Amino acid sequence: MKKNVSDYSEFQNAVLQNELVFLFGTGISSMLTGYAYSWWKWINDGIQKLEDRTLAQVLEDELNADNSSSNMIVVAGKLIRAAKVEGVYDSWMHDAFEKNRLTNSSAADTLKKLLLSQVVFTTTNYDLLLEKATGLKSVSYDNPDVAFRMLDQRLNTHVLHIHGIYDSVHGIDSIIADDNQYESIIDNQGAQFIQNILGTRTLVFVGCGKTTDDPNISRFIEFAGKHLKMDQTYYYLCKDYVDGLPEQIVQIKYGDEFDDLPPFMEEIAQLRLIKKIQDNPLVDLTIYSSSGKSTKSLDYTDPSADGLLRYHFAQRAIPFCGRKHELSLLFEFVHDDSKFSWWTITGQAGSGKSRLGMEFLFNLPAGWMGFFLNSGRVPLEAIESFKPFCNTLVIIDYVEGRERIVAESLCGLRKLFESYPYQLRVLLIERENCRLTGSWYSKLFQRINRKDVLLIRQAEYRKEFLNLKDMDRPDVESFISAVCMKYGDHDGLGPKMSATGELKEKYVSELYDSYALKFERLRFRPLYLQMFVEAWIDNDCTIPDYSSYTELIEYILSREQERWTNAVDGDTNVCNSFIRLMVRANISGKLDISNIPEFYKKDWDTVHRFITEHSIIGRQKQEYQDSLINSLCQNIDCAHAVIAPQFPDIIKEYMFSYYTDESFLPDMMKEIWQNAAASFSVFIAKCMMDFPEQIFFADAINAYKVSTNDYEVMLGRQKMLQNRKIQKGDDLQVYWDIIENEHKFWSSIDEGQNVEANVEKSSSKVVEERRCGSQNSHMNLNSSGEEASEASFNTRTPQENTDILALMKVSGLYLVAQQIGAWSIYDLTYMEDVIDEMLSVKGGRATDVIK
Repeated sequence: MKKNVSDYSEFQNAVLQNELVFLFGTGISSMLTGYAYSWWKWINDGIQKLEDRTLAQVLEDELNADNSSSNMIVVAGKLIRAAKVEGVYDSWMHDAFEKNRLTNSSAADTLKKLLLSQVVFTTTNYDLLLEKATGLKSVSYDNPDVAFRMLDQRLNTHVLHIHGIYDSVHGIDSIIADDNQYESIIDNQGAQFIQNILGTRTLVFVGCGKTTDDPNISRFIEFAGKHLKMDQTYYYLCKDYVDGLPEQIVQIKYGDEFDDLPPFMEEIAQLRLIKKIQDNPLVDLTIYSSSGKSTKSLDYTDPSADGLLRYHFAQRAIPFCGRKHELSLLFEFVHDDSKFSWWTITGQAGSGKSRLGMEFLFNLPAGWMGFFLNSGRVPLEAIESFKPFCNTLVIIDYVEGRERIVAESLCGLRKLFESYPYQLRVLLIERENCRLTGSWYSKLFQRINRKDVLLIRQAEYRKEFLNLKDMDRPDVESFISAVCMKYGDHDGLGPKMSATGELKEKYVSELYDSYALKFERLRFRPLYLQMFVEAWIDNDCTIPDYSSYTELIEYILSREQERWTNAVDGDTNVCNSFIRLMVRANISGKLDISNIPEFYKKDWDTVHRFITEHSIIGRQKQEYQDSLINSLCQNIDCAHAVIAPQFPDIIKEYMFSYYTDESFLPDMMKEIWQNAAASFSVFIAKCMMDFPEQIFFADAINAYKVSTNDYEVMLGRQKMLQNRKIQKGDDLQVYWDIIENEHKFWSSIDEGQNVEANVEKSSSKVVEERRCGSQNSHMNLNSSGEEASEASFNTRTPQENTDILALMKVSGLYLVAQQIGAWSIYDLTYMEDVIDEMLSVKGGRATDVIK
C-alpha cells in the first residue's frame, strides 16, 4: 500500500521548504521503461557478449559467488577491459543503455512537474533516459563550469551525471565503473567540486534499492560520509528498509510495491508546485488547481452524477479531440526565442477556446508552467509579489469589457519578467476575431500606457489571431465517439461502441448528420455537440426532437434541476432561492456569501436556514454548507466563501432568461445597475451575441423604468451605450431597438426630481469613473462647474440636485446621439434632433460646460 508524504512530517517540511537535489539510481530507469535493470544484469549481459567463453565463465562464477557492490566493481573492471580488447564493448553498452524506450509517460510527466518546482536532477546512471523523459540536457563531472553556473543561478537545465555518461551518438564515454576509475574521480577536481556543491542541498535518493544493488550509489554514499557535509539530513526513498546507511540519511518508505513510487513522487511534485503558486491573487486555474482535485471522485460516466460541472473546460471530462494544427502553432509560440510574447485565440462561444488553452497547459514543454489569470482586477502589488521560477505561460480568458485590467496585467507581467532569466508568454482568449477600431483589440491598446504601447505591439507574436474554425469531420466523429464511450456505459452503449466497428460507425455517422441538419447555425462546437449526443443517449439512442439549440439547453437544465432539487430534499423554496443566487453570481462572476446584496438576503436566509436545520452545529455545519454549495453549483472557490458557479458561459447566459420571472426582473435590474453595472455590460453583450433571437435580454436592459432618477441605474445604463460594436451575423435590429429604447429612457428623465442614490457610494463611484478616464468623468462637477466633494453631495441644494440629473441626462442623450450618428448613412436628421434635445436640457453652469 502506498504511503503519503504527510506520513513523514519532517520530510514533508523539507519537500515544502528546502532546495532539493534528487539523486536517481537504476530504479528510475526501470520506472521509465518498465524494464527492470540493475548492475548485476548489466555485468551479466556484458559477460554473455564475450567471445572468450573461458574468461566469460570465470567472470560469471566470480559474479555469482559474491553479490556485494565491491565485488561487482571488481568484476566490472575486468569485463570492461576484456570487452574493449574483443571489440564488443560498444555493442554491450549500446544494448544496455541506448535501446530501451520510454513507456511510462505518466512517470515522465511527474518528473517534468518536479523540475518546475526548481529541483535539481542528478544521477549515477550512465544512460540518457532522464534526458529523454524531461527534455533536459546532459552534463557530467568533467564539465564543472556548466554545473556550477546551473546550481549557482538556481537553474535546472541539465541532468548531472556524477559518474559519467555513455552516448555513442555524440562519442561520449566518461563512465566510472571499475576500481581504477573510482579512485581517479577522487582526485578529479571537477567531480569533487560538483559533489561538494550537491552536499549543500537536501539530497533525496530515488530508485536506489538496496545499496548493494547499485555500486554507484554505495560508492557515492561512502564518499559522502567521508567528504560531504553530513550534519544535515538526507532522505532515501525505499520499499524496504536498507541496512548500513549513515544515520544522517533518513529512510522514507514510499509503499509496499515498486509501483507505489510513481504516485509518491507525483505527490511530492504537487506539494512543491502548490506551495509555489497557492494563495497568489494572480493565479486562478492551473493543472494543479483544487477544482480539478476536488472532482476526482466524481463518476463522469454517469451524466447525472456531476451536473453542469462536466461541461466546464477545466474538468477535461471528455478526451481532447482534434486541434492538432492549433496545438502545433501554440508549441511554436512558446518555442520562439523572444523573452516576452503574446498572442490571441479567438472563436465562437462553445468552440473550445478555453479547453484548448487548458490542454496546452497540460502539454507544455519541459521547463514551462502556466495558469489562467484571475478573472478579477489584479492589483499591481499582486503582480510584483509573484516570483517567477521557470518559463511561464499566462492565459487571460476574455478581454472584452476588461480591456483596462488586461492592459495593466500585460504591462505589469512584462516588466516583472525583465528581472528574471525566464521567458513569458501571454495567451489571450476572446470571441471576436476583429482588430478594427472599436474592437476589444483597439480598446486594449487605448488602455495601455503610452510608454509601453510600442513594446506591447512589437511583442505580439503574429498579426493575425489563432481563430478556431470548425473541426474536420474525422475529429468531430472522434469527439462523438468519446462522448458515447464516456456516458454510454450506463445504457450499455459504451461496450457496443468499442466492440462493434460497424455499429460504432453507424451511430457516429447518424449523429453527425442529424446534428448538422438541426443545428447548422452552431456549426460543430464541442459544447453543443456534447449536449446533443448526451440527449441522444438519454433518448434510447434515437435523435431527440429538438427544433432549436435553446431546447437542447433547456433539456440539460431540466436534468440539472432534478439534481438540485434532490440536493435540498425536494424543498422547492430552497431550490428557487439558490437558483436566484446562482443567476446573480453568473452575471457578476461570483457572489460573496459574507456580503450578500440586500435584495438577495431573503434568498440566502432561506438557504442558510435549510443548512442550519439539516446539520449539526459547529464544524459539521460549515462542512455541510461547503458541501451543499459545491453540489449545487460546482463552486470554483476552494474555500466556498463565495457562490461561483463553474458552468459554461452559454449555460450561465441562458439561465438568466430561463429562471427570471417578469415580475422579478425590474427589482433585480435595479440591484444589478447599482452593484454590478460593469459586469452586467459584459455579460449582456455576450447574451445578445449568443442568443440574438431572445428578446428577453433587450427587455432586461429596459426593465427598470419605475424611477428614472436613480443615479446608480443611470450610470449603469450609460455603460450600456459605451463601446458598442457589431459582429458578423448579429441581428442588427436588436441593436437599433436598444438605441431607440435608450433614447426614450433618457428623454423621460425629469431633471427636477430628487436624485435617488446612496450618496457616499455614488460620489466615490464618480471619482472612480474619473480616475479610470471614463466618458462619464465630467459628471463629477457641482453647479459651479467645480469638482464635487463627498461633503457637497451630502449637503446639496435643490438646484444642485437638479443639475446632477441634468448632467446625467445630457451625458445619456449625448451617447444616444453618438450611436444614432454611427448608424446613419447620409441622413443625420435623427441625430441632430437628439442633439437639439440634449441642448435644451435645463441645468446650471456645469450642464452648460458639458453641453
